Amino acid sequence: RVPFCSLCAHCSSAPRAMRMSDGGDGGSPNPVALGARALRSPAASLGVTSVLLSVLVGNRFAMDEVANSQSRSDLLAVAAAASLVLHALASLDIESRVAEPQQLVGARVACELDTAGIGAARLGEFLTWLAESLAACTPTSSILIYDRARGRTLLRAGVMGPAPSVAPGPILDKCLTVDRARGTYLA
Repeated sequence: RVPFCSLCAHCSSAPRAMRMSDGGDGGSPNPVALGARALRSPAASLGVTSVLLSVLVGNRFAMDEVANSQSRSDLLAVAAAASLVLHALASLDIESRVAEPQQLVGARVACELDTAGIGAARLGEFLTWLAESLAACTPTSSILIYDRARGRTLLRAGVMGPAPSVAPGPILDKCLTVDRARGTYLA
């Protein structure tokens, strides 16, 4: 008889007695096949990866002088660890949760524009175009354009509260803060 590896579909469907390392006569299971089967779980893959990388870093710090052959073997160990991490991440069954849509509270405002005293003749036309473009291209239901320098609301459109102006709160303060490391975003 030919010994079965227990990894492929044909071998895993073979009787258990035939999947033994000695050809199916009741011997001990193949340790390589058992190890490969154990590494199929994501937790085991991540655990083996962390142990492998820890041993690798410890070996590097323990050695005074590194030979070329050790550098090559370290590259192979890092490649093996990377493949185990990729296997674990691919095996995880991660499903993103879909956010439930929230019903906004307030009255629908067509487009309120307040550009008086700014001095730019076409600013109102530009802001209206900007609001319409954002509403058409993004899943927004409300658009508010706030002038940080003057501390006033220039444009309101969508579902808004009753007050025509906005008092800056923590969310607006976070949006108005320029953080070069994180960048800016629409809120």
